[in-house]
Amino acid sequence: MIVYLQGQLLQSTPLHAIVLANGVGYGVHVPLRVSEKLPAPGGEVKLHIRQVFREDSADLFGFISAAERDFFDLLTKVSGIGPKTALTLLSRVPAESLAAGIASSDTVMLSKCPGIGKKTAERIIIELRDKVPSFGVPETVAGASASSSASATAEEAVAALVTLGFKPVDARKAVERCLQTACSTPSTEELVKMALR
Repeated sequence: MIVYLQGQLLQSTPLHAIVLANGVGYGVHVPLRVSEKLPAPGGEVKLHIRQVFREDSADLFGFISAAERDFFDLLTKVSGIGPKTALTLLSRVPAESLAAGIASSDTVMLSKCPGIGKKTAERIIIELRDKVPSFGVPETVAGASASSSASATAEEAVAALVTLGFKPVDARKAVERCLQTACSTPSTEELVKMALR
């Protein structure tokens, strides 16, 4: 089983990377937040890997840290959450914010992610609420709901801009710039509009 991969980045897209190691090219699924941190093609890549076996496939999922990979594992243990859904969650919201949202029972933040309805969000919270403190998140986080919701809105805006053709790094910079100049907390739609101006 592959648990760590170090090699040369051949190419990458927002959710996928090809890493050349010892003459073999490995296709790795990565969250949007990881792809933003990858070097330019030709640069060295180090990824913590989770290999997922299915009847008809063996997929690799890559993360910058072992803790993020372990959080991915935790998400996939929830009934109804597969690797692709867990990857989408980690693409939209940082692991720390997700853990804070789970700890504070923030169903609104979780259900904003594609493929996650209210019932699924509630199931994630019920099954993982007692487990997230092991990821450095206290069981009750003051203001966690508000901060995690704001973070989720920012991540949704970044994802929308990437869909519109922005590079992930440029999309994140644009959203951060908009958040700094906004008087109040804007919605995802407002953030996207501000970034496009």
